[in-house]
Amino acid sequence: VTPSEFSFLLRRLGDYAEIRGASQEAMAWRRLADDLDRLGSSEQRRLTDLARSEPGEPRALLEKVLERLA
Repeated sequence: VTPSEFSFLLRRLGDYAEIRGASQEAMAWRRLADDLDRLGSSEQRRLTDLARSEPGEPRALLEKVLERLA
């Protein structure tokens, strides 16, 4: 997955969260995508590795990612 594809997928998760009415979660997914666009491929690889090592629901992954970025 290229960084641009990964950012697209994160934004798509934001779209799904918004459809569910979870606007805060939607903003978090989109912010993460924007941050990754700025940070580049090394951070994208780290996040991909985290996602693979912590399979589960996207919302749980988002919480773990935001925890580690804070």
